[in-house]
Amino acid sequence: MNRPLSEHLDECHECRSHGTTLDEISIALDADTVPIDGSQLSTDAMVWLTAALENNASEALWRRIIGALVLALAPLPLVLAFDAYLLRAFHALLKSIMPGPVATYVTFSYCALLALLLAGTYAAIPITIGRGRRSSFAGGVN
Repeated sequence: MNRPLSEHLDECHECRSHGTTLDEISIALDADTVPIDGSQLSTDAMVWLTAALENNASEALWRRIIGALVLALAPLPLVLAFDAYLLRAFHALLKSIMPGPVATYVTFSYCALLALLLAGTYAAIPITIGRGRRSSFAGGVN
């Protein structure tokens, strides 16, 4: 038996009560090789690493979402300025054809529709990126 292990056994009553387990440990310590079940080690490692892999995939997804949003938001001030110019011209044209309150109502309704479409477009970016991530992990099946 291994000397430090036998010294510990002499001092520790709790470890002495588990004599068969300690005998197996001492045999394994004295042996040159220890039997290893590679498939069980691989299974255990995959169980332990699954959470880490999912965390890394989640971080990569957020990096992709933020990058796509930054690229999509970059031209937004120009789009909004051009829309404001067009809405002002549209309102002036309608005001020449119909009464002022009706032209204002139609212009604001059209502006609200544009805002809704713009919000829907920008809200779809993370959903589209997330759907692409899910299909890549599922083997291409949605």
